[in-house]
This record gives sequence, structure tokens and C-alpha cells, in this order.
Amino acid sequence: MNKKLALVIHKMMEDDLAMRRRFDTEGVWDDELDNKNTALLKTLIATHGWPTIPMVGKKASRGAWLITQHADHDVSFQKKAIGLIKEALVVDPKCIDGANLAYLIDRTRLSEGKKQIYGTQFKVTKSGRLKLLPVFNIKKLNILRAAYDLCPIEEILAVADKHKQAKAEPSPKKC
Repeated sequence: MNKKLALVIHKMMEDDLAMRRRFDTEGVWDDELDNKNTALLKTLIATHGWPTIPMVGKKASRGAWLITQHADHDVSFQKKAIGLIKEALVVDPKCIDGANLAYLIDRTRLSEGKKQIYGTQFKVTKSGRLKLLPVFNIKKLNILRAAYDLCPIEEILAVADKHKQAKAEPSPKKC
């Protein structure tokens, strides 16, 4: 395991999450941090490849996904990451949490004005509730979610319905 790389990614993830918490409490958003983290992650990926669990550990691998997920300003990077994650999963299906791929695919599809496939993306309504964003095939949604070990959408909707002041997306809960 590359501990030095893992530490760099952990720091990026901690900074990312701290900024988002500040936004929730103080309304302070930092586009510069998202841009900086995206640029650094691109450099790390160019040097080391996609940060897999064997390479950096589970937390840092998730951190790389999180930075990518939050790189909405660079959809082409997000799409490149999808390709890298898919390639890594073909070689070793356990090297990355597959749920992360489902979340990233949905995120990029919505950025392109398309409906999501896996039902991972929500928005906060004016009343503070979480609302599922449009889904491509609601009838097959649970089958598609199960392929990435995501719980049935009904479970996520029940959790989302309880949130009056949503501070984050529902987590990629495993079944």
C-alpha cells in the first residue's frame, strides 16, 4: 500500500468535507478548494492510476471517488474517472467500492441533462426534504441498484423522507 499517497488523498477528503460542513453551518462555499482538489487528483491519477483499495486503502479510495464526485465543474474528468474505475473493476471486482461507480455515473448523467440510472442523486426541496432526481427506468431500478450492492430504493426513500434539513446525500448504504 502506498501510505504517502493515501495520506495526500485523506487530507484532500478531509478538506473537502470540512468545507462542505462550513457551507452547511456558515454558508461559506469554496470553489477554489474543489478546483485545487480536482487538479491534484488528476495529477495523482496520471502518476499512479486510479487509487484502488489495494493501492491506498478503503478510506483513501473512497476519498478519491468523493473528490471526483464533487468535481461537477469538470464533467470530462468525472467521465474519465468512470472509465478508469470500470477498467479497475474488470481486473479486480473488489478493488473499488462498486457503489461509488453507480453514484458517479448518476452524477455525470444529471450534469449532462440525462436521467440517472441508479437513483443515487437527490436534491433538497424548499421545505428541506430530499427529493429523488429523475430516474431513467424506475421499474428496473432495484435490479440495477442491486448490481452495485445498493439497497432497494424504497429503503433510501424512507430515510430521505425523514430528513427535513438534509445536509448530505443519503449514504451508499449496503444491503
